[in-house]
Amino acid sequence: MARKKKQLSEPEYTVLCEWYDWICNNTDIQLDLIVYLRSSPEIAHQRIRKRNRPEEMFISLDYLKDLHNAYDSWLLCSDDVPAPVLQIDVNQELDIVQQLYRDNQHHILGLSRVDKLTCTT
Repeated sequence: MARKKKQLSEPEYTVLCEWYDWICNNTDIQLDLIVYLRSSPEIAHQRIRKRNRPEEMFISLDYLKDLHNAYDSWLLCSDDVPAPVLQIDVNQELDIVQQLYRDNQHHILGLSRVDKLTCTT
């Protein structure tokens, strides 16, 4: 995303790719599940404003929209996902999200294997 918006130079991108390749080739990291806590950019922006953390004050709605689209493209629309994706809709109230966690805890903690794309709303 940063590269497409020209916020990352080609040399910086090359260094990041080399580090990524080195990590993949020299460490034993195997993903068995990606938990995608999916929120609309508007809800995420409202929550950022409500938290009122100084380090988050410059996060724009446009940035969150770009980030949301990038994650959706990768995790929901791509064949290049390294593990099954458990999608949890976190636009909902906290008590509902906590219940969704409890309902999926066995997958999240690795007690039960997920072999395909899974969506939870």
